[in-house]
Amino acid sequence: YAQDVADDEAAQHSQYYTQMQQRQGQQSRSTDKNNAATNKKDKKDEDVILPPPPQGEACFGAAVKIASLILSESGGKVILTGSKLPTKGLGTIKVRDITKMYGVEAEEKNIYRPIDGFYPTIATECAKRQISFDLLMFANEYCELQTIGQLCHLTGGSQVLFRNYDPHYDTHRLHAAIDASLTQEAGYAAILRVRCSTGLRIKGYHGHFLSQDPHDMDLASVTGSSTFMVDLQHENVLDAKQHTYIQAALLYTTRSGRRRVRVHTLKMPICNTYVSLFRNLDLEACTFAVVKDAIHDVVNKGPTVARTNITDRILKLLTAYRRHCSTGTHSGQLLMPELLKLLPLFSLAIMKSDALVAGTMTPFDDRIQNIFDLLTMPSYRLLPFLYPRFYALHNLYAHTSVGVINPTNGAVLMPPLMQLTADTVMMYGVYLLHDQQARILYIWIGSQVTAKASMALFDCEDAKSVGSSVHFEQFSSRLQNIINYVISGPGAVSGGKDKMMIVHEGKDKGIEEAFFRNMVEDENFPGAKSYSDLLCDLHKKINSSVSK
Repeated sequence: YAQDVADDEAAQHSQYYTQMQQRQGQQSRSTDKNNAATNKKDKKDEDVILPPPPQGEACFGAAVKIASLILSESGGKVILTGSKLPTKGLGTIKVRDITKMYGVEAEEKNIYRPIDGFYPTIATECAKRQISFDLLMFANEYCELQTIGQLCHLTGGSQVLFRNYDPHYDTHRLHAAIDASLTQEAGYAAILRVRCSTGLRIKGYHGHFLSQDPHDMDLASVTGSSTFMVDLQHENVLDAKQHTYIQAALLYTTRSGRRRVRVHTLKMPICNTYVSLFRNLDLEACTFAVVKDAIHDVVNKGPTVARTNITDRILKLLTAYRRHCSTGTHSGQLLMPELLKLLPLFSLAIMKSDALVAGTMTPFDDRIQNIFDLLTMPSYRLLPFLYPRFYALHNLYAHTSVGVINPTNGAVLMPPLMQLTADTVMMYGVYLLHDQQARILYIWIGSQVTAKASMALFDCEDAKSVGSSVHFEQFSSRLQNIINYVISGPGAVSGGKDKMMIVHEGKDKGIEEAFFRNMVEDENFPGAKSYSDLLCDLHKKINSSVSK
């Protein structure tokens, strides 16, 4: 069957790998010539340098079909790799001209939906047969990820996009992705059901899974980091003197083939006042709910409607708080629940994320990847993903304990977090910003950094030499500890290695613009709303609503 589907492609790959073997033979015969170099191996020798792919067609669909036939009886996991749009045989995708739809309000929602046909159909079939797919896509151009990604979406697999693969920076991400696929604690052929007490009912589920029954989530694969959201709806009035229960039961098979059931039961008190309700809300859970609703709106109504609906939901929440929980008029200030004071800020960050940002500055496949990440991301990673961590480093010399590793738990004492606004960036400063969406670690260096600060950070008197003659290996041990902890510590999603960009004030215009686009609280791109403008807008609309 494989020969019938992809005969030409197989012949091309055979010729290609024959050439690779010949090349490897030539390299092995020249080892004597290179002995001196091999005795001085550095870390770059460990990079996974992918050979250039053979030129020609891509029979991606044939590989998927063959894998599904092989595993049709037993189920299992498939790791897929690709480098371009499928153009031959089964699963051929005709390139859509997204330039005519991307950024156009009336048309844009259509390109977020997968193309009907081969990929949604076979993904559904594989999910029913307990076959999951993990996708590693090395694409340098548009590859219709929203359609191919259905394989991962419906089977509970992972999806990682390596745009413009760079072996120096992306090798660690690739290692982490493959390592997670092969060794991460996982379950297979799983069924997840959530049940609740009388008076409540399950309204719907959100995440990556197949739904054959409205009461269950069918998961060909589930990992320890798999995340789902469940909508609950009131059916009857609950007794405030009683408790309500929510139970999640997961039936799954371990890697060793054992069938197990894992059950979590949550007992919660019932409140009958808005004051008690707002006093016990959870910021991460509420932000997660805003994300899930926004993604649903993006796919079905378009990003413009999604951004509008985010603001409307926050407005309704704060209006309810003002109407039912405040005393007096308080028309001169914006009242917010103590635990949700940052919800408008994170909602603004959602609207400015790669998944929902206005305009076409974000490559469309990157936007789809960002949506996929948000749908499956554990809640503790969500907030730093949306609102990048931002630190001032130039005062490191005055705080000798900052950047020191705690020998007990391995944690690093970090500098205090800063607000993401350009008003905090000074010419004499050095700043670290971790953009987890782009997987870039920025080090911004001002034009007037003092020699004292430069010596404490980079072990050189002139900070202008950083990035040219002074590199990471020459940085102070405390700065290296901070950088390593940021990219591989709690909440990091990159696998322990992000691209580090040195940005000198006024010299690296393109990179500097990308750095300042992360200033979520500012008008960081044309047409964007600042955080202060958002709060003022909410305040006016709330006053108008409660005065009616």
